[in-house]
Amino acid sequence: MNVEIEPHVFRKDLRSAGLDETQIREIESEFSRNDYEMTDEALLGKLLSFRMDMLGVIALFGRLGIGEGTVMRMLEKRERDKLGMYADVYTLEVDCG
Repeated sequence: MNVEIEPHVFRKDLRSAGLDETQIREIESEFSRNDYEMTDEALLGKLLSFRMDMLGVIALFGRLGIGEGTVMRMLEKRERDKLGMYADVYTLEVDCG
């Protein structure tokens, strides 16, 4: 899924998610290299490379209009791909309280 959002709103959301200016510029640079488009998977990869925690990722994606279920499926798939045949993730629970 591609995410389309106004650049100034996107920058504000990234800053409120705790990213610093260097990280924000790196994401903006990635967008500009790809005609201002980025898949949700690519954005997730960038956020995780910045060591953003899962709760922060879920909150940011929610502000961008990507549902929690979608984020959880992407995270589950990433972990399954990383671990290969050694693990099968059945449930992942996040306490938001």
